[in-house]
Amino acid sequence: MQLSNVVEPFGEVNVFQQSSGDLKIVATILTIPDLEGVRMGLALDGSASMKKMYGVSGVVGGVFGAAASIPNVVEPVTRTMINYLANFSSDRVVIL
Repeated sequence: MQLSNVVEPFGEVNVFQQSSGDLKIVATILTIPDLEGVRMGLALDGSASMKKMYGVSGVVGGVFGAAASIPNVVEPVTRTMINYLANFSSDRVVIL
């Protein structure tokens, strides 16, 4: 069965029911045409409501005690996105 409501970056998504009951999903990714002089940028939300996602707690370290250790979940996703976007930038640079 081909899905009718596919969103970018997918071009086509097909779902096949296997005899075991499992689903086999075959998806194609849309290609991006070569464009000269393309520059890429990535905007990140740095608002106060996002601070925990960046690994920032409300606790201050140093003299006032140890800072709580919470993971920065934004950084690894951002690195992955930058590496992907750099493939389409004419100078392999992504501006943050």
